[in-house]
Amino acid sequence: MALLYHWRKESYQHNMAEYDFEDDALSLTSNSNRWRDAETDEWCFAFTRRDDGVYVLVASYQIEEVLEYPDEDSKYHAYSVEGTTNLYDPLLGEDIEPLIRSFPISLKNRLLGRNFQGLAAVKSIAIKGECALHLFADKQPLLE
Repeated sequence: MALLYHWRKESYQHNMAEYDFEDDALSLTSNSNRWRDAETDEWCFAFTRRDDGVYVLVASYQIEEVLEYPDEDSKYHAYSVEGTTNLYDPLLGEDIEPLIRSFPISLKNRLLGRNFQGLAAVKSIAIKGECALHLFADKQPLLE
């Protein structure tokens, strides 16, 4: 299984402005119970929306651990295994929406990102979908 995470555009832009590119560590946050139940070494794929409205893959990593911080806005923080973080160039990335819509997950809203709000911000992707995500990610240009 893999996890698919929608990194809201505003949050992505804010987080990347503060990201230390010398440090490989990445953590993503959510209140989703699916985040809480993530397993060690499970892959997480994060996508966001560009200014032109296209959804693109922006990060992937294996999860080392998920810690709970009940007093914070985002209760669960999923930290990456050292050496597994990949950051993809959102400006050069291809549209990931058709791939995501091909997965057998609940996507009732016409706007993709709205299907990943609140407790639904993290969705489980079966092994076949995980393989497709890895193949897709391998074709995306990395952020330099």
